[in-house]
Amino acid sequence: MDITIQSLDFIAQSFAMMDATTHAHSVDALTGNMSTEVREEFNTLYNKYLAELTHDTLPATDGSKRG
Repeated sequence: MDITIQSLDFIAQSFAMMDATTHAHSVDALTGNMSTEVREEFNTLYNKYLAELTHDTLPATDGSKRG
């Protein structure tokens, strides 16, 4: 089974959401058998989504940033 960028993106987003909502999980267990290239891509996506989820950057109704 080949890993597509779409599936990798979905998994990275899901794990970032779990991390942001304090659900227990192990990224190391997930990425342990991935090739170096896939693991690096996953980590890039995971860190991007985690940063988005843990920093409130949605605009408030008046256009100012919340947070």
